[in-house]
Amino acid sequence: MLHKDTIHWLQIVTALPPRISEILIQLHTIATSRGATLYIVGGAARSLFNHDLITDLDLAIANAQPDTITAMATVLNATITHHDQFATATIILPSTSAESLGIAGIDIVPTRTETYAQPGALPHVAPSDIRSDLARRDISVNAIAIGLQPDNECPIYDPFDGRGDLARGVARILHSNSFFDDPTRIIRVARIATRLGLRVDTATRHAIRIACTHAVITRVSHHRWLQELRKTMQENDPASALALLQRWGLLRAIHPSLCYRKRYAQSLAQIPAAVRLIVLFWDAPLHHMQDFIQQWHELPNTFRQIPLLRRQLRQINHLDQAPASAIARLLQHFDDAILTAIACVCAPLAEIVVRWHAARRNAPKILVNGTDLLALGIPAGPRIGELLDRLSMALLDQTITPSDRAGQLAWILHKFTSHSH
Repeated sequence: MLHKDTIHWLQIVTALPPRISEILIQLHTIATSRGATLYIVGGAARSLFNHDLITDLDLAIANAQPDTITAMATVLNATITHHDQFATATIILPSTSAESLGIAGIDIVPTRTETYAQPGALPHVAPSDIRSDLARRDISVNAIAIGLQPDNECPIYDPFDGRGDLARGVARILHSNSFFDDPTRIIRVARIATRLGLRVDTATRHAIRIACTHAVITRVSHHRWLQELRKTMQENDPASALALLQRWGLLRAIHPSLCYRKRYAQSLAQIPAAVRLIVLFWDAPLHHMQDFIQQWHELPNTFRQIPLLRRQLRQINHLDQAPASAIARLLQHFDDAILTAIACVCAPLAEIVVRWHAARRNAPKILVNGTDLLALGIPAGPRIGELLDRLSMALLDQTITPSDRAGQLAWILHKFTSHSH
């Protein structure tokens, strides 16, 4: 398919959120004054040709001086977050500007080449031109760049016919060794393909299946796998991408505990993105789950509660008629986000969690503390904590009348004196 080699600046402006074009002109001026060239790349370039509104601004810069990105942040009254050894950066706009512009930041990547000492290893990078930079990317629709030339025709770089694949609705890797160079690209392919409604072409699917049965999968660090899985869980519709990863065999190749089941598709929307990973290993054999959580130190510490909760499911199943205090005794030490997530995939726990949340919401508040108990003449020591805990449970079960401060103090004193005698 033949495409124009340029796009006029005005066409770019019409696809941008208000005032973004002004920012691009400022950044272009700073770049050219320092001998650098700025390009729109990645999702932003793809969105232009897919007729989507740009919500993420991805830029590449060639021949940047050490102070170029700092100067860009200064003119925008923004801050900079630097990422990894590849010298990429995000210009984080002030909150007021971000809200009015519709974007939180601008990602800037130096143009570079990548070479791999061995499959799955982190690449060695070196500065390059934009064509070499595009050749290191994952799929053709992400290998498009537009050179910024405000008020003029802007050159388009599309060496792998990404625009043609957009029109055909195809996700296609750039070369057959792509997934051996970087196996995490498999997750990115699933994510982009499902987000844009693209069909993964036959050659790409074949390359994925070969990689998923190769030892290269185990050479990738836990951190890199989790980084891509977390990004996938933040999608508006993560279920479709996860279904592809399951079908391709990648999840099990990463770890035997990981498995996506379609019955969790609707549950994902109810789970906070930060803990959606739970759906991938909740059904795993307990020893696989424990192995995954113990070995993958990059997981949040709260995930370490999950095997214990699995082991206590039998007790939880017997709480359907139990008072709120009995539920609290079993669940109060678990993180709320973890409980909410698991409740979405475990019906017996869901009913118990709903009851517990309602009991906590309706229970009177504790109006006394340790100092008040000392003033009653109760000696300092563990007995103070025990009495406050018993008060908390009684309030949860709403067995205290009245529940005002005086009533709570009287209840505490009665319990203390009756126990003492």
